Amino acid sequence: WDQAYLSKALQQMKDSEISKLRFTPTSYKPLEYAKWIKTVTTTMKGLHPEIGRYWQAVCTLAEKTYERYLNALSFTWVSIFPSEVVASTPIEERIESRLRMMLTTILPQAIVRQCDDCEDASCAQMLYRTLVFAGPASKEDYVKMLDTLTKPRRIELDKLYNAMIEFRFARTRMKKCGYRAPESSQLFDTLKVALVALS
Repeated sequence: WDQAYLSKALQQMKDSEISKLRFTPTSYKPLEYAKWIKTVTTTMKGLHPEIGRYWQAVCTLAEKTYERYLNALSFTWVSIFPSEVVASTPIEERIESRLRMMLTTILPQAIVRQCDDCEDASCAQMLYRTLVFAGPASKEDYVKMLDTLTKPRRIELDKLYNAMIEFRFARTRMKKCGYRAPESSQLFDTLKVALVALS
């Protein structure tokens, strides 16, 4: 790739633009994290293909680490770290450094402070801790997922699209976190009532 173009793209990651990607401390809901990570990923790809590729590798490593956290019930999130290093070339080290500065700016300070206990915390480590911050399948999270999937409610037509996204997200997340999904008949009844506005 054109290194001059990549260098220019890294320099163009101005604070005024990056601040729009801020993940606010009130965004605890897993769905809010999913929306946030999608926006950041799209922005990184738009800056430069190589930045987008590197960011995707960071996301993949953070998600793998998070899955270890969900599966290793005997460990706390503090004792789990990404097992790999994404940056392996001087250019990738520059991208890592710039992305780390970006994350320090846009992540909640609670996460940034947590990463202070790690010597030179990587982007993957910071993103992993953001995943934990957004919420593993806690009791409250589970109840919300179950409520979304099994509590029939009529939904206004203009809110139906977002409701279907939440439904799909809840079903996928419940399966990923190891919970048994509700019976198909329950899911059908929930959808049937929700879609009344279309009839």
